[in-house]
Amino acid sequence: MPHRLYVDGDRLVVELSGLEVVEALRRRIEVPLSQVESVEAPRPTWGSLRSEVALRLAGTSIPGRVMEGLFAVRGGGLGFYAVRDPSRVVVVRLRGGRLSRLVVDVEDPDAVVAEVSAAVGARG
Repeated sequence: MPHRLYVDGDRLVVELSGLEVVEALRRRIEVPLSQVESVEAPRPTWGSLRSEVALRLAGTSIPGRVMEGLFAVRGGGLGFYAVRDPSRVVVVRLRGGRLSRLVVDVEDPDAVVAEVSAAVGARG
């Protein structure tokens, strides 16, 4: 099941449910919109997702099936991944906080990119 990624006021929110909460060891992640550097829907492959992470720190990783949780990212930084279907991934690059990226599969990646981009653009 796709995850939820949405704007709530001045925050960007990722919500997980069901088994995903156990796999990721988190139910919800929130970051200020002011930390959003970019957002895109790149349609990566499992191989490209795996190649960008150096180490799973907390959560679940089953090659070709699931990446849920906190990962150390090659080149530095931490990423929160909630992926079961890479074809529906949205990547949010962040600055100035604990996380450097959010990588989340969602029902409609293009709509989420448009929503987040509009909210970030409205902030100025």
